[in-house]
Amino acid sequence: ILLSKYCLNLKVLKIGWRRKISDVAVRFLLKLKELSELDLSLTSITAEGCSNLSKFSSVEKLDLSACPIGKTGLKNLLSFDKTSKLTHLYLRFNRDVDEKFLLYLRDLMPKLKFLNIEHCGLTRDSLIRVIYPLQLRGVDIKIERNAMNESELSAV
Repeated sequence: ILLSKYCLNLKVLKIGWRRKISDVAVRFLLKLKELSELDLSLTSITAEGCSNLSKFSSVEKLDLSACPIGKTGLKNLLSFDKTSKLTHLYLRFNRDVDEKFLLYLRDLMPKLKFLNIEHCGLTRDSLIRVIYPLQLRGVDIKIERNAMNESELSAV
């Protein structure tokens, strides 16, 4: 709360690994209009928080690894405005990341340059169908601990 009052020009905020950080905090963070990097990994951010996160137009790097956002939260992330600057998205350990989400992501986030979906439990077939087109678009993808590893994917 104090950050949103006294640090309006803050550019990088790493408050991951704190389960007490919840959706309420995201509403206050919206006041930080200069924020370009936001790490909320392993916090208690849910689908509601993701809905508010999509209102950030200045954030370039967003880490929601191991957050309980669920399928609804992933869907809310897709509502980032086309003018969004988001280029790096970290969703490690989020078992709700699936092929459908990645297809939407490919189409709705044209500026995305890096995607980390390690430990998400994706199948080999899903990875081949979805990840290869993202790679053709120039997106760097980290997929360790899914059904295939990065060296196998580069051979596709």
